[in-house]
Amino acid sequence: MGRGYRAPYLEQLHDGIIGYGGNGEIALFGNPDLDPEISTNYEVAALFDNRAGLNLQATLFYTNIEDKIERPTGASGMPDEPSNIGEARIRGVELNGRWQFAPHWQVAANYTYTDSEVTSSIVRGFEKGDPLYSIPEHMINTRLSWQTTPALSTFLDVEYRSSRFRPDSFHEPHLGGSAQGAAEALGDFKGYTLVDLGATYRFNRHVSVTGVVHNLLDKDFNDYRAYPLRNDPGTTAYSNVYNQLLEPRRLWVSMNVDF
Repeated sequence: MGRGYRAPYLEQLHDGIIGYGGNGEIALFGNPDLDPEISTNYEVAALFDNRAGLNLQATLFYTNIEDKIERPTGASGMPDEPSNIGEARIRGVELNGRWQFAPHWQVAANYTYTDSEVTSSIVRGFEKGDPLYSIPEHMINTRLSWQTTPALSTFLDVEYRSSRFRPDSFHEPHLGGSAQGAAEALGDFKGYTLVDLGATYRFNRHVSVTGVVHNLLDKDFNDYRAYPLRNDPGTTAYSNVYNQLLEPRRLWVSMNVDF
């Protein structure tokens, strides 16, 4: 058992515009009045190590969060800013494994099942009993690593996120329609899988360079689907099947210097 404290990200506290959503049509604001999240955490874990390259771990967790920070679901025509929505409960199980199956090869995997629920709400759009739409029910992360040479290591990452709850108040006003209509017509936000490919080269014990191609398969998250208005079937509105617009394929290069 433990108590946790999570301060808002610095950009979330900025008193002004921090970005744009909705294809650049909705201003995203910071909120300098945000309070930190306070959590009470309960965990129990079991570990296994065969001392021959196989490590396994299972963890049960239960967390109560006060002043949960979430991005509101977007009232029509209103700017978008993070808020303390109230209280939430998160519980689930996490499974981890790592296997050195050959002298230079290793595979690691992580699976998390999460059951989340808003237990009290002070913000419109987050109803008591609803899941948190920022947290998928199922998450999987895997990595295949190959120590190619003593100085060069390569890796392949695969990330899976299951579908997420779409609130019937999630509104994209710039595209017309209604949040309730989008929820009824399109259902939950769609899940996705991402693949990354990377390598690290160590010049010496102090200096290394890492390059990663993120979203290797160039998954497109700009996927808006049409649906008819509930009160005017002859009129079409649009909403994204994903709850966020993630970046397309890109290369990230970094250098690490230890001293």
